[in-house]
Amino acid sequence: KRLYLPVQFNYISICHYTTITIDLLAAKIAKCKIRVAHCHASKCDHKIANELLQPFFNRLYSQGFACSEDAAINMFGKKWKKRKCISILKNGIETNKFIYRESEKIDIRKKLQLTDKDIVLGHIGFFNNPKNQIFLINLIEMLIGTGTQNYKLVLVGDGPNKEKIQALVDKKGINNYVHFLGIRNDIPSILSSFDMFLFPSIFEGLGIAVIEAQSNGLPCILSDRVPQITKILDSTEFVALDEKLWIDKIVEKRKNSHRENAVLKVQEFGWDIVDNCDILQKEYYRLLSETKRKF
Repeated sequence: KRLYLPVQFNYISICHYTTITIDLLAAKIAKCKIRVAHCHASKCDHKIANELLQPFFNRLYSQGFACSEDAAINMFGKKWKKRKCISILKNGIETNKFIYRESEKIDIRKKLQLTDKDIVLGHIGFFNNPKNQIFLINLIEMLIGTGTQNYKLVLVGDGPNKEKIQALVDKKGINNYVHFLGIRNDIPSILSSFDMFLFPSIFEGLGIAVIEAQSNGLPCILSDRVPQITKILDSTEFVALDEKLWIDKIVEKRKNSHRENAVLKVQEFGWDIVDNCDILQKEYYRLLSETKRKF
């Protein structure tokens, strides 16, 4: 579902990061009456610039949205709840696309030369420092070292650290246990091929891949730096970034967890994109209506 809105550029401007203070200033000079700041990250990579621009930024936006409380604190400060113009808006997904399908599991595993006996640990994310794929490489090496040869790691995505991670896999001599799939347009099928989803982020504004994985019914192990708002299924757990703890949790989940039929539950928790589009559209109409009355 698309977001239909009669956007009038003399009324509304939408920006997405704290470093867009210049954009907000330009919007204000151009007499945009509604200047929306929207945050998706729990940390800023440009700390000095962020600190310098923050006082100006706070005076330039008229409405704020964030995908989680962590993201709201990052952009709007610890006292964001006291500001009536800031609210949490979930990043919705097309939940029905991510339903688990056995046929897709069989097809993807056949293409990757994985068997039914293989325990497939999956991860989807941009290859950069915050996503922490190095942690996953260490995990799979440790699992192999226990004598359990049928653990396999599948990494989906691209980014500046990908070659570094591939070189680490080569150095450790574990190429047969790690699959790099790059950027894919069949993520729902890929998720169906996993047995477990791992997400060891060092910091995270939300982690939309976690919502997609749970829509597929996957047991998920997330770092304790991932926002608690992402937990939907009972099989999803947050674990401190300690390799031994993760190994123990992977083994435990392999024995006790099962895949859930989870799409309805994900929708009940408010993560469907149709519902979120409706909420956002109503918010924009409200802002436009209120602004027109004032001016």
